[in-house]
Amino acid sequence: MELMRNIWRKLSKLRWYLEATVMLAAARFLIKFVPFRYWRNTLGDLDSASLQKGLVTTDETKHKAAVVGRWVRNTAREMPLKAVCLPQAMAGRWI
Repeated sequence: MELMRNIWRKLSKLRWYLEATVMLAAARFLIKFVPFRYWRNTLGDLDSASLQKGLVTTDETKHKAAVVGRWVRNTAREMPLKAVCLPQAMAGRWI
């Protein structure tokens, strides 16, 4: 039983790592090669009024945001390409 739990834990970590890697690479590609007007809608609403109106935070969403942020930051640190603020924010938003 413990062996299965360890396997699932490792697979879960691998999934997070792969997802963060793909999203960071996609974000970096878009920033470098595609004009902003073509991909800006992938980030969702950027209007502060609409963000404030639709903002619902629970402990669960705060926890998920913290987990996503940690994985994106850690993955960006290990990647060979430069993924600083904007690519990390984009990847976190997409995840």
